[in-house]
Amino acid sequence: MLDKHLKYGKLFDYYKEVLNEKHQQVIQQYYIMDLSLKEISENLGITRQGVYDLLKRAEKNLEDIDSKLNIISKQEKFKKNIQKKAQEINKNIENEKYHNIKEHFKELLELINKL
Repeated sequence: MLDKHLKYGKLFDYYKEVLNEKHQQVIQQYYIMDLSLKEISENLGITRQGVYDLLKRAEKNLEDIDSKLNIISKQEKFKKNIQKKAQEINKNIENEKYHNIKEHFKELLELINKL
């Protein structure tokens, strides 16, 4: 369950601006504020079933947007590449192989600039 909260919390952080107001409210209250469907229904003045339906549509919208834009997976890939390059630099420093460290830093900067 926590994975689902993390997934939709992250998707919401990236794509909330493209959701309509009701979808933003229901995602924020359910996944960010950790409110129950009953509590959200009281806050929004709609039925529990209405909240559930809104939540499912909002989840689907977030997934559809992410499948088209793919921003999160691209960012994760860049992050892994940067971490890998930083580990290479650290290993060279530990092994006192300074002769190519300038090239490693150049590659690292290029990766960062792609973000």
